[in-house]
Amino acid sequence: MNPPETAKSAKVSLKKALLFFLKFAVAGGIIAWMIHKYHANIEKSLTNIEPAWLITAFALYLFSQIACAFRFMLLLNVQNIKISFKESFSLLMIGNFFSLVIPGGSVGGDIPKAGFLASRTKKGEKLKGVFTILIDRVIGMVALFSFAAMMALLCFKYLSNLNGVMVIAVYTLLFGCVFGLAATIVLLFHRTLEKISLIRWLIGLGNRLTKGSLSTLMSAMDDFRKKYVTLILCLLISIFFVHANIVVVIMCMAKGLGVQNMNVPLFLFVTVIGNAAGTIPLTPSGVGTRDIIMQKLLAAIGIVEQSAAIPIIFSCFVLLFNLSGGIFLLLRKGNDLSHEDMENTKKI
Repeated sequence: MNPPETAKSAKVSLKKALLFFLKFAVAGGIIAWMIHKYHANIEKSLTNIEPAWLITAFALYLFSQIACAFRFMLLLNVQNIKISFKESFSLLMIGNFFSLVIPGGSVGGDIPKAGFLASRTKKGEKLKGVFTILIDRVIGMVALFSFAAMMALLCFKYLSNLNGVMVIAVYTLLFGCVFGLAATIVLLFHRTLEKISLIRWLIGLGNRLTKGSLSTLMSAMDDFRKKYVTLILCLLISIFFVHANIVVVIMCMAKGLGVQNMNVPLFLFVTVIGNAAGTIPLTPSGVGTRDIIMQKLLAAIGIVEQSAAIPIIFSCFVLLFNLSGGIFLLLRKGNDLSHEDMENTKKI
């Protein structure tokens, strides 16, 4: 690498590092502000906490991670990439760890997965195999966005209890959910929709902007359409064992903190909108952005006293699981998640 390229690479790395620390600063600032503003309610909630409910919530959150790993394994099987559930869960946890501690957010968490898949995929099909990671994300997003759109319609009246910037934030999230669902429909049924000139032009534009990656993704989606049973199964896993399960996790936390109003649709509304906010790559693992949205929504539906404690405890769960991924990384060091796998990622 010549000096100008070295200088450019160093500048890019510095920019990524600064952005990474800025995200941590934003997350920490939001949490610190919430603790300062609602410290009396948080202290009161934690004083009356029932540990058994938190233990149950923790176990259910672990189950949601297991479901994610099983879903990823099923999707890889469609691409004829055979891995064990143990490998899939290990990759999930390591990806969680990377998404937290390196620049790039959740995309950074895909680096070890991409390297591992590259080592398991035939030459000439590496990119198609790696796109399974993105398809796994798409399926998870479809389930989340569908929930969010449905719950917003059912609980629309509670949105009137919001004010200021929060109104704009929630409606922006809902618009993003609808747009995400529309984009997924185009990906799944692009061959039929390409007959529409506007759709065909938009796909062509997207393909040019992504340097052909969109075509590769659509080709991968065609493979999955042929295995529609697996696709539907993965979607059901996302809906019931991941997102609906997370709702139960939040409800267990609320119950443990003394919440009496255990209205399931309302908790669905709060949780899916909050998690939709957490998918925005503004902070590591959505910490901070998810918390403030959930806090405002909980207060809007009448759960005021515990509105700050619930999302903060949930973020502690997320951070604990993501950091524990470092243990899986240490256990696999020198095994098939090797330096060679990481180098494979750079070649894709």
